[in-house]
Amino acid sequence: MKKKEKFILKNIDNSIPESKDLKLGKKVSDLAKFLSENPNPMLRVNKERVLYANKSGENLFKIKEGNNIPVLIQDIVHKAIDTYIAMTTEIELNNLIYSLDITPIKEEGYANIYGRDITEWKLADENLRKSEYHLKERVKELTCLYGISDLAENPEISTDELLQGTLALIPPAWQFPSKTCARISYDNIEYKTENFKITEWKLSYSTSVSEKVMEIEIYYLENKPFLEEERSLLYEIGYRLKLIIEKKKTEQELINSEHNLKERVKELTCLYGISDLAENPEISTDELL
Repeated sequence: MKKKEKFILKNIDNSIPESKDLKLGKKVSDLAKFLSENPNPMLRVNKERVLYANKSGENLFKIKEGNNIPVLIQDIVHKAIDTYIAMTTEIELNNLIYSLDITPIKEEGYANIYGRDITEWKLADENLRKSEYHLKERVKELTCLYGISDLAENPEISTDELLQGTLALIPPAWQFPSKTCARISYDNIEYKTENFKITEWKLSYSTSVSEKVMEIEIYYLENKPFLEEERSLLYEIGYRLKLIIEKKKTEQELINSEHNLKERVKELTCLYGISDLAENPEISTDELL
């Protein structure tokens, strides 16, 4: 082989590993750049110190490589490394909520920590829970009011039965049914739930019904807050009972009036009949009697 050819081949052989090293170095550089620029916090820690932290991790925990582990996550990091079990936790920093996945590497004695900002998700979840809760409370309120309407539709129901039935509908409509008791007072009669007890946690409503005072009292057996919606519900219950009772009273008065009118008509018919008989000269006294 000629000397010139040997030189060319030697240069080609030498360039191959150099090219591979350059590519590998670029991959490592790109990977390091990816970790560093990742918007999510990423850390590598042992039980004492921070071995690595990307920019987001440094900014979030206010740390640098070689610093002690943030106190906020010390316990769970130690537990993950000691048990070799991957764990997840949530932390709140700078008014943001983060989910941290902690993965122990048994052979190396350290753990990798991957964080995600879940603030928006948590807020959305919390708003959904609140909406579901308020919806359930509204359903309970409507069930109570519909129940009162069902009682009122019974034309034979008495005021006593109406108030007893309403009393049974009240506790389930409140936030804490098992801790709720109630009393309705009307026309010198008291209607009470079996667990009735006067406490300092009270909600009440009173109104005049057919010139008589009706009072509805709701008590919590424990220190629980009353919702503004519950105050409105109590007012609505009292208002509906007032309308129902007064309507039934008016209807009963009308029935009584019609009955009295019919009886009066019968009396007058009888009197007119007697008068007509008395004016007939052909009817004797014996026949008249």
